[in-house]
Amino acid sequence: MPYFGILSLNAHLERTGCRIEILIDALEKDLIQKLRFLSPSIIGFSVFSTEHSWLSETARRIHRAFPETPIIVGGVHAQVFPEEILTDTDARLACYGDGEAVLGRVIDEAKKQKPDWSSIPGIAHKTESGAIRKNPQAPLFQYREEILETRDIYFKRYPSLRRDAICYFISSRGCPFSCSFCYNSYLRDSIGKTGYLRRKSVGNFMREILAAIGEYASPSVFFIDDLFTFDKIWLKEFLAEYKKEVGIPFVCMTRAKILDRETAKILAQAGCYSASFGIETGNEALRRTVLNKPISNSEMIECGTVLKENGIIVRTSSMFCLPDETLDNALETVELNIQCKADLAASMLLIPYPGTAITDYIKKKGLIRKDYSIRDIPMLAYKTSALNLPEKRKIMNVHFLLYFFVRYPWTYKTFKWAVHLESLNSLFYLLFLLGYFIRNKHENRLHWGQVFIYAWRKRSLMTGGKG
Repeated sequence: MPYFGILSLNAHLERTGCRIEILIDALEKDLIQKLRFLSPSIIGFSVFSTEHSWLSETARRIHRAFPETPIIVGGVHAQVFPEEILTDTDARLACYGDGEAVLGRVIDEAKKQKPDWSSIPGIAHKTESGAIRKNPQAPLFQYREEILETRDIYFKRYPSLRRDAICYFISSRGCPFSCSFCYNSYLRDSIGKTGYLRRKSVGNFMREILAAIGEYASPSVFFIDDLFTFDKIWLKEFLAEYKKEVGIPFVCMTRAKILDRETAKILAQAGCYSASFGIETGNEALRRTVLNKPISNSEMIECGTVLKENGIIVRTSSMFCLPDETLDNALETVELNIQCKADLAASMLLIPYPGTAITDYIKKKGLIRKDYSIRDIPMLAYKTSALNLPEKRKIMNVHFLLYFFVRYPWTYKTFKWAVHLESLNSLFYLLFLLGYFIRNKHENRLHWGQVFIYAWRKRSLMTGGKG
């Protein structure tokens, strides 16, 4: 799907007269040949931390073909690990702030015969001697009323994206909470606590949606904000406009403890047919202390109950292979999902991102190598865990079987003994994949043909292929 950071960058750069193109590696037969055709003055990557190895390999290929063309890396990965990126890859620049305040100046500097990268706030760069320098912080980006994000940059090159059965939007940047496994607290501290949580105005966001909906043949909308319901005043105003002007059924993400009956009711009245919230673990002590998510089990159950009362499909997300987690804790997670009346239970294995509080805790507990770094982050969030846990393979079996255990509680009562069969890990992973796509079929209201297309696009997440 379109990356929202790219959409925002494109909207800002278009106003300066810059021409940019987007290439998706997995959709290109020959990436280098396409780049030669475009003959860019600068090449950029937007990546996740799980793609660090792919970034290193691909940047190396591109640098060999275009040794004089600067390569810049952006995205959350670059915001957290600019020095590591410049050490491990052939990138010359890493944007460790909001790209909207940086990339225009980088492009202008790249046009000079001898660019002075030290003059641009918000980037880290390699000097002529190979040393790495980090410039001062760039100004914090704020949404502007007159700038409208469009998807043309994707649709012109990849028309098939227009046919997606679900249209994705994002209204905000940042999260008000500080879960130990997430980068949000790190970014809030490094970028600036004041103004870190930002949101588009209702008018601007509505114009974006109305413009994009005309481009899609989509029966559904997904508001993919980390927490769509964090501001009830904004939400009420937006949903009233959305119901009147758009009216397409939608999916969003919320959070137990902040979702009340009034919010659930206005979501349902505006067309919300599915809402997701994070359970993470069924063990309340683990959730509070290790994950820094102070929400009780009863509050989790209340969230699911309120959504069900309003006819909204309940989608939950859970994590397994947590530090200090036992097999009994993992089974508690299954049971809490059932108590929350979850219709669609999603799960993944914890990825310990360096720089997060939970990874520091894991290292202190001796559950991971002391030299664990971004180079060790697994690409697969579903099949591989870097932690050394006594009951690891049994806990992974619970993760693999969660969807069916929760969707059909009788299977949990009848077959929970099967999680002890470590030799069946591979078979249970195949069941996980089946549940993954069935869940997405229901949540995104896809027909089976669309499910196969979706599965093909997701193959890199499941097999470790190129992104």
